[in-house]
Amino acid sequence: MQSARPHHTRRRHRARRVVTPALAERATAIDEGQRTALRVGLTFAAHLRRLFPDWYAAYVGDLHTTDDILLGVMGAFLSLAHTQLIALDIDANLSTPGGYNGWYVARLPFAPKEPRNALHPLVGDATARALLINDGSAWLRQPVPRVYGISVDDVSRGDSGYGIGRSIGKHVLTLLIWRMLAGTTWEPLAERAVVDLATTRTIDLDLGRAIAALPQLPAATPLAPLCAQLDRVRPAKIGQLGTLIAYACGRLDNGFTSVTTAEARQRYDQVIDLDWERPAAAFAAARAAQQQAAAITRAYSRLCGRMQREDGLWAVLRGAILEAAGAVAGAERTFTTYDPAALYWRLP
Repeated sequence: MQSARPHHTRRRHRARRVVTPALAERATAIDEGQRTALRVGLTFAAHLRRLFPDWYAAYVGDLHTTDDILLGVMGAFLSLAHTQLIALDIDANLSTPGGYNGWYVARLPFAPKEPRNALHPLVGDATARALLINDGSAWLRQPVPRVYGISVDDVSRGDSGYGIGRSIGKHVLTLLIWRMLAGTTWEPLAERAVVDLATTRTIDLDLGRAIAALPQLPAATPLAPLCAQLDRVRPAKIGQLGTLIAYACGRLDNGFTSVTTAEARQRYDQVIDLDWERPAAAFAAARAAQQQAAAITRAYSRLCGRMQREDGLWAVLRGAILEAAGAVAGAERTFTTYDPAALYWRLP
């Protein structure tokens, strides 16, 4: 990007001056806030040029370095990263300390899927500009990806994507799985707590009582082979039932399904390794895993909906899980996670 220069009535041919983050840090003639704005904006510009060179050349390369343009470059980079590198936690639209259970989450200073619109932001006063720079700086240091894990807090509060308000009617599938796996090595929540939620918080109290009365699997059940068996036999034409059970317990071999949104926002650096310094190709594996996690979440949501619409589906699931547990009772393999794509699950 070029540095901005005043208009002259007589044009003189001069070499372009390239502004870099390092140069911005040494610019002692401007105040600290302006240096921060330059550093953040120019760092985003450098990432944009390296990771999206064609887009940079088409829309950014000949622009002058102004405050508004730097804000636009920041938004454009995050928009492109969100749609082409890794999906970001765009629902973390909270820009004040304590906004999410007491920790800071920066809002995204861009319009998702609209990088060219982001390049020309409508910014108000200096305070609004400073807030956007602050939020952009946070996403520069700690990009938070979208994750799909189910947490005990989400189920018990009933305010996640599967439930609204204090009702947990859309969590009945989760409660069924947690009830039958209570006491096993994959137990997400103690039996008593699952029973209390099922009998007091579900919309369909009859269904809740049926879930509370479900039998538990033997503690020694080999759970990864159980999931493989269910994925193979597809009971009642339910595809991926084993995968969905592992998902509900946070036991899939996919970090995007075992980490919850709250965990990612609290411990972003310990969850998914994101670093804008990486080459674009290095994001491919993480993006594929994230997209797989999103597909599993959608399948889980569909089965949740079926449980609410179809009377007796809970009994079909109970029978299928018990039958599969009996079929794999003698399996010698023990695994802490389940990988649906692993070849060894297909062996007789």
